[in-house]
Amino acid sequence: MKKIVLLFIALTTSVFASEHGGETDIIPRTVNFLIFAGLVYYLLADKIKVFFTERAENVVAELDKIEDKIRESKRAKEMAENAITEAEIKAKEIVETSGIEAELLTERIELNCQDDLLNMEKSKNETMGVEKNKMVRTVVFETLDDIFDGNDDTIDNQKLVISLLKKVA
Repeated sequence: MKKIVLLFIALTTSVFASEHGGETDIIPRTVNFLIFAGLVYYLLADKIKVFFTERAENVVAELDKIEDKIRESKRAKEMAENAITEAEIKAKEIVETSGIEAELLTERIELNCQDDLLNMEKSKNETMGVEKNKMVRTVVFETLDDIFDGNDDTIDNQKLVISLLKKVA
């Protein structure tokens, strides 16, 4: 590549050379140009190579960073989607569990209420029995007191029936 550039420069300088009688300074000019180009190349070539190499490395590093961020965001997205799926599953389980618990509590409450009703019924029956016995005793004692207050030694059936009817009514 360098040979082609040098050949091109040499040919172009001879074409654009001035037309002075027979004397041309093409050779010294070409030598000066080649020396100048060589010096510029010698002084700047390494720096230009380093600059472009560093620039390419920086671009590659930035692309790597961007790709890492993309991978991280994809992982975060997958984790979030998994968390959403797990949350939906847990929500369904909670709803099912709460439904079952509600049914169990309803059954337990119904059983407790039925037991309470039976206990209340028994208590009512017992209380009624006790009150009935009290009333019977009271009526019997009052009837006997009424009968025996009359200092009659004989008890008439009719008098007993009338006295009982008064107490019962």
